[in-house]
Amino acid sequence: MRTLIDLFLQTVDAPPRNDLLTFRRKDGKSVSYSTADFVEGVLAIRRYLLELGLKEGDRVAIWAANCPEWHIADFGCLTAGMVVVPVYATSPTAQVEFVLSHSEARAVLFAGDAQGAVLNQIRDRLPAVLGWLALDQQSASWHVRLCDQMAANPPLGDLDALPSIRRFAESIRDSATAGIVYTSGTTGQPKGVMLTHANICFDLRQSMQRLQFRSVERALSVLPLAHVFERILCYGYFACGISIAYGDPHDLKELLRIHRPVTMGCVPRILEKILESVYAEIDVLPGRKRNIARWMLNSSVQRVMNKGAGGISALLGSTLAKPLLFRRVRRKLGDLQFLVCGGAYLDPAVEAFFRAAGFSLLQGYGLTETSPVIALNSFGPEGLGTVGPPLDGVEVRIDEAGQILTRGPHVMKSYFKDPDATAQSMRDGWFHTGDLGSLDATGRLRVIGRAKDTVVLSTGKKVSSSLVEQELSRCALIESVVVVGNHRKFLTALIVPRWDKLRQFAAVRNLPLDMDSPEIHTEIAAWIAAEIARTTSELADHERIKRFCLLPEEELTDPEIVTPTQKLRRNAFENRYSQWIDRMYAQTDPFLITGLQMSAAATPLPEGFAEVRK
Repeated sequence: MRTLIDLFLQTVDAPPRNDLLTFRRKDGKSVSYSTADFVEGVLAIRRYLLELGLKEGDRVAIWAANCPEWHIADFGCLTAGMVVVPVYATSPTAQVEFVLSHSEARAVLFAGDAQGAVLNQIRDRLPAVLGWLALDQQSASWHVRLCDQMAANPPLGDLDALPSIRRFAESIRDSATAGIVYTSGTTGQPKGVMLTHANICFDLRQSMQRLQFRSVERALSVLPLAHVFERILCYGYFACGISIAYGDPHDLKELLRIHRPVTMGCVPRILEKILESVYAEIDVLPGRKRNIARWMLNSSVQRVMNKGAGGISALLGSTLAKPLLFRRVRRKLGDLQFLVCGGAYLDPAVEAFFRAAGFSLLQGYGLTETSPVIALNSFGPEGLGTVGPPLDGVEVRIDEAGQILTRGPHVMKSYFKDPDATAQSMRDGWFHTGDLGSLDATGRLRVIGRAKDTVVLSTGKKVSSSLVEQELSRCALIESVVVVGNHRKFLTALIVPRWDKLRQFAAVRNLPLDMDSPEIHTEIAAWIAAEIARTTSELADHERIKRFCLLPEEELTDPEIVTPTQKLRRNAFENRYSQWIDRMYAQTDPFLITGLQMSAAATPLPEGFAEVRK
């Protein structure tokens, strides 16, 4: 497999499948693409692009949510020699226009009513685009449809194109650009990462060697295909002959029931939500049963984290958990067995839960610029809390500042039309990831956080906000959290709490909890502060937050401050909440009061504002 065109030809030559790609549409109807349907669609898109007059190396954008047509479009572009430019399905209009304009896209393949409406609005401002093709059934005078392109020829009428594709696969250089993947853009405009066929195919081969899937019939694709992590997973499914089902991660419970996948890629938040649902079911049990269930769960997690060590109680609890607790968890997740996690920090306790429950969970690490995998654990009991050793053929070292550097065939060609950014990230042959990490004695990589997330307090102390956020996220009352404090005396935090737990606490004690009020009852605030203090007791004093305020849950879902891959745009976030942040630092109290109190400021504080006082 020298190029991704070879991967398509492998699928053509493999034993045919009736359910190569499956999808459940919004109307509830399940649609399956056989191998023949898939090949026919790929050839139809290839023919459409060539008839437009596009040449090898021209850029073609794909803007759609996960669906079979996404991969049909992808391989249609690749077999025509085009460079694929994926666009996140949820991207705002301004970013879509930027990507299409900056990449100089010559055609746009899209699906979705919202996507169609946006493109119709901006298409007059994109004179370089020669063709617009809808991958779904929507009709309009300004674009053509894939279904019409497929109907233009009899079924498999383009099979005479396959010899031409085979000749092209032999002649194309593996150093040719396969895609330009635009980063999420947590700071400034996104950058176009140029990945070659050689980049992607090397990373794919080495990742497959590390994973070694066995007896996997179906995979589920819910992470954005515009992200190279999910794409390389799906390329691996194609290479292994695994059929793919597609869907939205918000519908995960239903998708697992309908499609019965054996494996899927995920981000930590998906795993955390599954674990939260388990705790929620335990919390409604009667007192004695609830205590027993918590004991079994905690015993199982601790034994995994301690590599099997522990007393008789932990051994007994973990033994009983298998038939009494984890069997129910596995039943809810259907046939799911293998979980590949990436994209963000994964709490070792969450990883330990899934391992204890009998799932094969591993995590890896990489960036868009590294195609994407740098390091990856293999399935097995080792490596808990790490992202595993570097892939074979991948070099990793840690520089003097603790930053992770890497070099090898997986590193991008360059940033598209941005030589300055390329020179800044590629120095002395090494790609500077911008992440902080360490290598342990076994060669496994541990990622600590982003170098740019280092907070320098006015006292001169340096703190990794990512590390503090990781610790705070272990608190049972915190859904998500953002730590701030650059050039300030101390750290503060903006927290999205587990509002359901706060409501339960308030109801039991008959306390008011009004989201429209600028204050939280002092007893509720004290409870939150105590849980935060307990969770962060291992941190140094300057690493602990001194004040916090609470946000509604929807505040950290706004695409203006959160990327499609759920990475925070810190500058945008801090600008939006600058008033709240300033108020947390505005008090002149010398922090001599023990415990937590609401501020006695004359002006009303923002909704959900509280202080942690020493």
